[in-house]
Amino acid sequence: MLAEEFLKPLNMSHDQLAEAMDVSLQDVEDIISGMRRLRDDEARVLADIFGTDEDFWSNLQEMQVR
Repeated sequence: MLAEEFLKPLNMSHDQLAEAMDVSLQDVEDIISGMRRLRDDEARVLADIFGTDEDFWSNLQEMQVR
């Protein structure tokens, strides 16, 4: 969802997201692929970047686990 619904419409690359989040490109790719969960601070950063709230990202992650 992150890549399709947020990155693509903004023409934002994984590199640009990694820089905006202050994490490695590998971290971003692992998050997008579902190999790694978001930390709370990362959910806050995504909320700031995309104009959502951090609960959105936490809830989305929980839904994907089920």
